[in-house]
Amino acid sequence: DLQRLELYDNLLTGSVPSELGSMARLYTLSLSSNSLTGSIPSELGLLMNLQYLVSSDNSLTGSIPSELGLLTNLQYLVLDYNSLTGSIPSELGLLKNLRSLKLRNNSLTGSVPSELGSMARLYTLSLSSNSLTGSIPSELGLLTDLQYLYLYNNLFTDSMPSELGLLTDMQTLWLHYNSLTYIPDEVCALRDVNGGNINSLAADCEEVECTCCNDGLGCSEI
Repeated sequence: DLQRLELYDNLLTGSVPSELGSMARLYTLSLSSNSLTGSIPSELGLLMNLQYLVSSDNSLTGSIPSELGLLTNLQYLVLDYNSLTGSIPSELGLLKNLRSLKLRNNSLTGSVPSELGSMARLYTLSLSSNSLTGSIPSELGLLTDLQYLYLYNNLFTDSMPSELGLLTDMQTLWLHYNSLTYIPDEVCALRDVNGGNINSLAADCEEVECTCCNDGLGCSEI
């Protein structure tokens, strides 16, 4: 039985067939950099051995199927650079083995589910360039393996949760082009100049109250 299906960087068109959900032993599905359209079939949630689901840089539409939360062996979920709409399913928080979640450059709306804080092994979370609203959930402070957090170019409001100061492995934190009002000292303490690991902290310094941005640090990509 087929275990790897890699069709990236071709000229494929049309929709993703729902029949792919019957490839029970598949652990890699890579469809990136084509011209695929239509929605992501919910039947992909039947691929219980899947570890890599990568379908970036296409023209996929519709919402992210909540059934993807059934893929408990999934390590990489990469759906950026599409035209996906709707909210981020809270069921993705069930993906305890996920290492990288990339949903940037879509048209996603709604708030970030607090359930994402349950993805204990996550080291990259990229949600930038969508239309996400509300507050950044404090539960993201539970992601102690997180190193790269990209939330820029959304519609987030309120202050950055101080719980993110618990993410001592963080290296890159990009928050610019939002409507955030405050970045707490606990987050500033993670900068490498303060003994932490963050070497790139970006925020909208003219709008954000942030002690580590006032002297130019973090006012753009560092």
